[in-house]
Amino acid sequence: MPEGPGVEDPYGMIARAPMARHSLPPAGLFLAVTAVAACAVWAQVNQPPTAVAGSDRSVATGTSVLLDGRASFDPEGQPLAYRWRFAGLPGSSRAVLFGAETPLASFTTDVAGDYFVELTVEDGAQSASDAVRVRAAGQTAVQRPVAIARGPATVNAGERVTIDGTGSTSPSGVALTYAWTRVFGNAVELGGADRSRVSFRSFDPGFVTLQLVVGDGAAASLPSSATVIVLDRPPAAPAVDAGADVTGIAGRRVTLSGRFLAPKGAGSVSLRWTYESGPVSELALTDRHTANPSFVPPVAGFYSLRFSAADGQSSDEDRLTVQVLSATPPAASSGGCRLGRRGQSAAWSWLLMGLPFAWIWRTRRRGPAARVR
Repeated sequence: MPEGPGVEDPYGMIARAPMARHSLPPAGLFLAVTAVAACAVWAQVNQPPTAVAGSDRSVATGTSVLLDGRASFDPEGQPLAYRWRFAGLPGSSRAVLFGAETPLASFTTDVAGDYFVELTVEDGAQSASDAVRVRAAGQTAVQRPVAIARGPATVNAGERVTIDGTGSTSPSGVALTYAWTRVFGNAVELGGADRSRVSFRSFDPGFVTLQLVVGDGAAASLPSSATVIVLDRPPAAPAVDAGADVTGIAGRRVTLSGRFLAPKGAGSVSLRWTYESGPVSELALTDRHTANPSFVPPVAGFYSLRFSAADGQSSDEDRLTVQVLSATPPAASSGGCRLGRRGQSAAWSWLLMGLPFAWIWRTRRRGPAARVR
């Protein structure tokens, strides 16, 4: 029987879907509008953060205490600023807080007594505080060394900065070992990460936070951190960065990605890449007077190159190493589509998954089923 507008169904044989109800009851509409309005008002109210300074504890005198405020949070997920301070100390204590503006702070209990430390967190609009008590008693057999990292507060982009850890101390008086790591901020390459002084430079504005841990053979210190803000200002002298070491394939072109910054008011800055050592005596460099030269390594090996810049008054240089691997010939193929055991399993899986869809498509192609009168 045909269907469509104007066609009658005297026998009631044509099935019809029930009409969907799109109208919302007045009470439901009122509740929905009220809920949306309440959510909008709630979203405009800034909720204060919650400070969590940790649990009270008891330690031996001379112990390095780690204060952990990372459980603090803001209901809206805003970033928090941290500030630790001593709210109370034993009468003769000269304890010093390290990392007082980071989530992790530390101090050493130098005399017996109660140490009260307060943590305040701020979300930019509101603040909250919490305190923890550390009770020290007796003496410890082994005392930790103390790491102290000091550096400049700011530096211009491209300028090298040095962070000094020579102020670190050991209660045993033995020589210290040093371990520097970058924990936050711009990615930088550290020079002298296992020495008392570490250096780096960043070509991008932002900040860099380094962490120092020292050891005296008997114990390791708690970490000490130093943050340097990198300003968006030109350096005082030309600054170059050859980039990270790269890997290439013999016979294939390798392109280097150097960077340079010119000092303010500088005239012409001369750039140059120089091949210093490697498996060949000479190397043809394309665009050697730009920041992005390229070359085709003829054989495998390690190629050392130097990137330099000069403006007539001062200069700078940096180096990198390119590791070139041997070209591996492609595996022989007999042509066609060869499937191993795993390939055959995958093919059968796809075939079985496709059978139901093929059946549905075939059924639909037959047209509508005959109508029962």
